[in-house]
Amino acid sequence: MLSTRLKRIVTKKVKENIFYIKHLDEKAIKISDSLIKDIGLDSVEMFMLITDIEVGFGIKVSNLELLQLRTVNDVVELIVNELMNKRI
Repeated sequence: MLSTRLKRIVTKKVKENIFYIKHLDEKAIKISDSLIKDIGLDSVEMFMLITDIEVGFGIKVSNLELLQLRTVNDVVELIVNELMNKRI
């Protein structure tokens, strides 16, 4: 299914972005990891992640959406939903 394949691609890209920001092994990053508690992103690194996502996927993350991002999965779901909505 397209959305499952898209989610795998987006998950890989999000993990790659986290790797470049935090230098963490992509395989060690779990979809359920907290962006702050488990991965340790600070506000500047979170800004970098969101900027990379907006540029890389051609989407815009609102301030409200940004405040709701807690886990890697939250980021992945946001991107997938935005991309699926753009497609329609």
